[in-house]
Amino acid sequence: MLKNVSVILLGIRFLLGPILLAGAWDGETGWWFSAGLFVGLLTDILDGMAARRFGGGSERLREWDSRVDVFFVLCVLLSALAAHAEVLAELVQPLALVFGLHLLSILVPWLKFRRLPAFHAYSAKLAGLAMFAGAVELFSTAGAGVFFWLAIVAAAVSHLDRLAIGLLLPEWQTDVRGFWAAIEKRTSG
Repeated sequence: MLKNVSVILLGIRFLLGPILLAGAWDGETGWWFSAGLFVGLLTDILDGMAARRFGGGSERLREWDSRVDVFFVLCVLLSALAAHAEVLAELVQPLALVFGLHLLSILVPWLKFRRLPAFHAYSAKLAGLAMFAGAVELFSTAGAGVFFWLAIVAAAVSHLDRLAIGLLLPEWQTDVRGFWAAIEKRTSG
């Protein structure tokens, strides 16, 4: 039963994304939306902890964790478009850059290994926290301030790190802490 805790937490985050999107579709978000973002962040943190603690951290689960993360972020982004399109319209270029880096950081490992990345690097964890703060700022103030810009920068750095990991790794694996770990794998292997 305890091995299934990670799967349950993944399922909660997977279902929460469309719920947030449906709630934001009319352009109205309130405190409940930020609470939903917090639950998403919390389930992301806890599913990894539960997998390590209760022995449910299989390679397949780590891959699904990455997929659910992308799905959840996509739902939040679509929610932002529904509720705050005018704010995002002013940031088209930096958001397009981040989106392009994201696609590139997926494409390179896919072409090299025929598998989607599931690196769970430290930069991704920091980017997740920054994106949470940026999303809360956007949805609570209807503006893109310091936290939103921090999220853009952190996401770009994370995607560059993932791209470097994908380029440097000699063989596909999950849980690579950063490009430096990929360099170590390359030089030691």
